[in-house]
Amino acid sequence: MEEDQKTSEHAKRLASRVLPYLTKEEAFPYFSAMAAGEPYIALTWLLQSIESSMRIPDADLLDAFSLLTSNDREEFKPLLHHIQ
Repeated sequence: MEEDQKTSEHAKRLASRVLPYLTKEEAFPYFSAMAAGEPYIALTWLLQSIESSMRIPDADLLDAFSLLTSNDREEFKPLLHHIQ
């Protein structure tokens, strides 16, 4: 339960960076996952939505990345290439 709370907090923080770039329709999966009590799904959906033109602080990406399972870390590893 504590892990879900932590994931939810990080998903909300990342959402504040990603959602401004998206339309309401594009953001629907994030809101649906959060409403269903699935913050991990919301977090991974946000990560999948990140494009290179989005300005996402490195700390927010690293925090989100730290919550991923090892399989998901492999999938999202390319997002970290610009972080030094």
